[in-house]
This record gives sequence, C-alpha cells and structure tokens, in this order.
Amino acid sequence: MTRAGALLFALAALVYAVTAPGHMQTGDNRAELAVAESIVARGDFTVGPAPPFVFIPYVSSTDGVPYASYGIGASIVLLPAALIGTLADCPGHGCPASVQHATDFAASFVGAFFAALAVTVLFLFALDLGAGIKSAVALALLFAFATIEWAYAHDAYDIGPASALALLALFTLHRGLQRNHGGWIVASGCAMGFAVLTRLPIAVFLPVFGGYLLISVTLVGARAQLWREAVTYVLEWGAPIALSLAVMGWYNWSRFGSPLNGGQGGNGEIAFSTPLLTGLMGQLVSPGKSLLLFSPPLLIGVAALPAFMRRHVGLGLVILSAAAINLVFFGRYYEWAGDYAWGPRYTVPLTGLLLLPAISLLSTWRRQPLVARVGLIVTGAAGVAVQILGVSIDYLHQMLLERFQGIDPRTYWSIQYSAVWRHALAFWQVLHGSAPYPTDQTPMDLTLGLPQFTTIDFWWIYAWINGISRVVIVTIVGGAVLLILILAYRLFLATREAATAPSALA
Repeated sequence: MTRAGALLFALAALVYAVTAPGHMQTGDNRAELAVAESIVARGDFTVGPAPPFVFIPYVSSTDGVPYASYGIGASIVLLPAALIGTLADCPGHGCPASVQHATDFAASFVGAFFAALAVTVLFLFALDLGAGIKSAVALALLFAFATIEWAYAHDAYDIGPASALALLALFTLHRGLQRNHGGWIVASGCAMGFAVLTRLPIAVFLPVFGGYLLISVTLVGARAQLWREAVTYVLEWGAPIALSLAVMGWYNWSRFGSPLNGGQGGNGEIAFSTPLLTGLMGQLVSPGKSLLLFSPPLLIGVAALPAFMRRHVGLGLVILSAAAINLVFFGRYYEWAGDYAWGPRYTVPLTGLLLLPAISLLSTWRRQPLVARVGLIVTGAAGVAVQILGVSIDYLHQMLLERFQGIDPRTYWSIQYSAVWRHALAFWQVLHGSAPYPTDQTPMDLTLGLPQFTTIDFWWIYAWINGISRVVIVTIVGGAVLLILILAYRLFLATREAATAPSALA
C-alpha cells in the first residue's frame, strides 16, 4: 500500500509539473510571493515595489506601509521559491528580471506538490475506509486528473495548499480516532491550523471537524469511562489550532495594529449580500461556476453518498455538513463565484470530500448496473477533458478578453460565456494557428518574459518560444513523459500485486 501511495504521489506530481505554467497566474499570487521574498530578503512582511507594468495588490497600513491581505501561510509555502533570489546573490527587490522570472517559475510548481499530496491522502483515506487497492487507486486517479484539483495544481494560489491541508486534517483526525492514537490527532490539529493560516475561510470547517471529534470522543468516553483520554484528544487537536490563531492575530497586529484586522476591509452587510438561492444555484448548476460542471465525477460521489453513509454514517455527516456550511457561507458572499478564477474556486476544498463516497460504487464495480458504470466512465472522461482545457489556456486572459469585448466576465448563466466553452474555443483556435489575445496585457507580459499572444499555458511551451535550446526542452519533457509512463506501469503492477496478495484475498 505504501508503494502504491508513493507511486501515486510521484505520478501526479510529475504530470502536474509538466503542465505547470512557469509563471504566476494573478496579482493575488504575486502578492503572496512578494511577502515571501520580503521575509527572505529583509525579514519583514511588506510588499515591495512591483516590476514595471506588473500589478501586485496591497493594502497600506495606517503609516503607509504596503502589505498583502492574505494569510501568512500562503507566503510560507512559497518561501522555497523566494530563496532563489538569495541563491542568486540578489537580495531585495533590485534583482534583475531574469532572477525574478526564475523565482516566479519556481513558485508556479508549489501547487503541484500540494495537489499530489491531496491525491495521496485521498488514496490512503479510501484504504482506511475499507476500499480495495484497485478502488482506492481508481478514486485517486479520478481526483487527480478528472476534477478541478488538476486546474488548481496549475495555479499557485492559496486555495490549493489550503484544500490539501484540510483534507489531510480530516484524514488524520479519522485515523487517530479509529486507531486511538494521539499522534494522529495532533497531526490533524497541525494540518488544520496551518490550513487556516494559509487561507482564513477554511475556518468554516472548524466546527464540522471539531464536532466530529467531540461526538466521537464523547461516545467513547461515556462507554469506557475514559473522560480523561477524551479531554486529552480535544486538547491535542485544539492546541495547534489555537497556536495558529494566535500567530494569525500577531501577524495582523504587526501589520495593521489589530489582531482582528487582516487587511481585507469591508463590512458584513456588503460582504454577505448575495441572495442565498442565487449563490447556491450558481455554485451548483450555473454554466459558469457549477462545481459539478468543472468536476463531473462529483456527480458519482454525490449519488453514492447514501450507500457510503450506510457504512460510514459519521463521515457521511461530516461531508454533508462541510459541503452545506461551505456552500451557504460563500453562497451569501458578494463574490460567491470567486470573481476572476477558473471555475468555482471557493468549492475546491469540497472536491476530495464529495468524491470520497464514490468508493461505494468503485468497490462494487462488477455488481453495479450498466448505467452506473457507463455514468462513471462518461463523467471521468468529461472531467479529464475539462481539466485539460483548464490547464492548457490562461484563464485570466480569456476573462480579460470578455471584458474588453464589452461582456461582463461575471456572466455565469450563459453557456456561451462559460469558461469551459471559452477555453475549448481558444484551445481549438491555438491548434489551428492563432487565438485572440488581450493586447493591453502586452506591457506586463513583456516584463514577465511571456509571449504577447495566446498559446498553450505550459512552461516548456514558453521556454520554446523564448528561444531556449530545443534539445534541452525535448530532453527534459521527453524524459518526464517517459518517466510518467514508467510510473503509471509500475503503479499498475503494484496495484495488481497488492490486489492478489493473500491478505487482500482473505
């Protein structure tokens, strides 16, 4: 099982790395990276001056110092990329463009690591729930390449790492409770705490996961008269989270003079002003932002939830509660759709949770009616196609094109303006010669070393266009593709071997 998990991680990480963009997708990404660079170069949390024509959003403190309005965890995960500046003996923001390009390039691979981690966690989760090795591998591959997880492995934004950490938190919490092991409980608290430090809205899961822990340990304590152990578990899980919240308060206070001010601004009346039905329907069924459209296999996960709950009622309630609280919270948010983003980015943390019940179908594959098996194959294939469109075309350019054509890119109820359709059209146009390009991006793309036309959004495509040696590119990418095939074959062998082992047949 360990071997299959390691192979899954390596396979997913390598595919994600080959399809990484090699640049930061949005100003939000750059702001988080700018803080990481300041930590490395000067030991502070400021946002330094942006390169010419490059937009990096910031919020000024009362004394006029520029800071990012994002969690410190998002910048911590980008520290390895920021270290490139120091390795080039170029501290601060006076680095030549080539060094900044290299830093951006390294940062664009961070999402790949966390997405591969999430894939491996879901695989292990399925095994812990009694799924066979084949079912667990199939579930992980669906998650990796047929859901929005792939698209957010392509994007260095904080939603990817935070989602992976939240999934890890639930997995380790469940494992700790099942094995009566405090170490796993502590690990869950650490993962959840760092997830909140990375992206504060992940805190909506705290009452759900915390309730699951409280109910589980209370029932055990009442039956076995072990209240001391139950309280210990609560403290072991809660202490790392409390420490993370304290760090967040200190971070806010050091920038804006208040532990409750993270720089987001606004007030509740404005922030939560969307009619709930509009936000819910938009997240579930709108052509522009439906989580089921951007991750089709979730249809199977949702359909399999009743069967899943018959065996795992506690986890089933956790999944339903987490989905409900996330959908309602962001359904009321004024930017319920995530604004300029690929698909419904606020629902990304739900992807692994909503897919997990599909093990009920995968584990009984041969006994399923033909319509169920065809449905899984069709949604899986559709999911892969949607993700290829998502990672192949720069979504920000497509949304800017809509705006420049006089179309509100937040028109989410028209199929013709859906990002899936827009990307399919752009992908077809690129393959046939040329696709529209938002010309007002020319100055910024020149500064970032990106081509001033629409092409496939992979780092090696840009390297080819920028004149990097063809031999080097073909060698690296060709070797990576060969290694992907080898890893896939070895995963197949490891799965078959584990499935036919005596312990698996017992």
